[in-house]
Amino acid sequence: SSGRLEVSCELVRLVMGAQPAAGFGVRFVELDDEQRRLLEALTRPRTVEDGHEADPHAEAELKLFEARLGGDAYTLLGLPQDASSRRIRDVSARLAEEMEPRHFPRLTSSQAQRLDSVRRRLAEAEELLIDLDRRALNDAVNGNVLGVLRCITEGLPIERLEQLRLEFMRVRSDAEQRARPA
Repeated sequence: SSGRLEVSCELVRLVMGAQPAAGFGVRFVELDDEQRRLLEALTRPRTVEDGHEADPHAEAELKLFEARLGGDAYTLLGLPQDASSRRIRDVSARLAEEMEPRHFPRLTSSQAQRLDSVRRRLAEAEELLIDLDRRALNDAVNGNVLGVLRCITEGLPIERLEQLRLEFMRVRSDAEQRARPA
């Protein structure tokens, strides 16, 4: 299709380590499914035929992240379980930039599919960890007390914590009995 694609976005200055990078990035805000599909199509690199040699740089990056896919969101992003929301956003932005398809100009179609999958999982991990409600419940279910404490220190209201406790008890019905001394 042709025409205008209207989206909301934030302009983000890229910072690598202590030195600012020479550039900027764009983070899209509240994309609907159609906008996301169109933007992905626009940023997707052209692939080479699968009979050709795979991009070795892309292959190394894909293997690194695919090895982390079996872990939790913290493992996938390479973060400690008590990471701050700011650190989660910073690391997620850096990883999203590193895994941009434009950095891998000679992907095979198989590598392109794998890259799409890794990028989708990275975005899902970020979305889970920056939403204090979702993060607190996820951390509680997985026994990550440090993550729950981080959510509280970053502003999760105590009233909401009680609601999340009830959700947790529904998911882990044995937790209350296991926590009580014999």
